[in-house]
Amino acid sequence: MSTTVADGRPEPVFSGYRRTDGRVGIRNHLALVSTVALANRTAELAAARFNDAHAKAPSDAVVLVRGEFQRGLQQADAALQDQVLQALITHPNVGAAVVLCHDRLAAQAWTARLARHGTPVEVLAVMDSHGVGDAVDRVVAALQRMDRFRAAVTQTDCPFSALSIALE
Repeated sequence: MSTTVADGRPEPVFSGYRRTDGRVGIRNHLALVSTVALANRTAELAAARFNDAHAKAPSDAVVLVRGEFQRGLQQADAALQDQVLQALITHPNVGAAVVLCHDRLAAQAWTARLARHGTPVEVLAVMDSHGVGDAVDRVVAALQRMDRFRAAVTQTDCPFSALSIALE
């Protein structure tokens, strides 16, 4: 497909990752998102273990997003927190994600919230595990599954007009 700029010249292209919703990213991150501070330590341990075993290059490493939020936020605060985390999880530079919640109810809510987006996501609850070791094992296994989705996406020529820019 060729696009043109106003003066008839072909629009410049870049190598990007086209997502199922049509957006384009310049990165293909595997994200591990902790939704609450109570899940942070488990997320940190899992990310470190995954990176030690699987990240052969910096671009293969898990991007860890620590939830510095406490449980029990209400109304506007809770809505804002959810909006920010959802925007991170579904950003076009994220090829796949694992979302780590504290409890099953939160995990069910996040699963429903993310179901309508095209990003491959697996949502887990720390409290569904039998101790920290089991929780870390479950998160690492989920990261391995999601990494297969992320790795299956190949770069393609994309028009600059499709580019989303964000700070890292």
